[in-house]
Amino acid sequence: MIDVILEARRLAAETIKHLDCGYYYGWKDLKEVECTLNGAAQILDRIGHYEAVQVLSRLVADLPSPNCRENDVGDYEMRELRAQLARLKEEIEKQEEEIDRQESVTT
Repeated sequence: MIDVILEARRLAAETIKHLDCGYYYGWKDLKEVECTLNGAAQILDRIGHYEAVQVLSRLVADLPSPNCRENDVGDYEMRELRAQLARLKEEIEKQEEEIDRQESVTT
């Protein structure tokens, strides 16, 4: 069985990871990530997976925004982005462990 929240987190991690590609990202890069995650959230909303929608919406809201004058992020925002990715990966690992534990109990 597919765990929708786990898959939403995995999609978010894969998508957000594109912002951490060795250089500072700008508004265009951020908008592409937001569009991908908001599109996924809209689909999940239509099929009734509201908790997964909340997970994605919270992740999008927490993405560090570029500086308006310079049109890109700085060191602080990159550290924040990497910290967010690390937290997301931890959540994914915990959820995978919980699923494995539940599956081992039922078999």
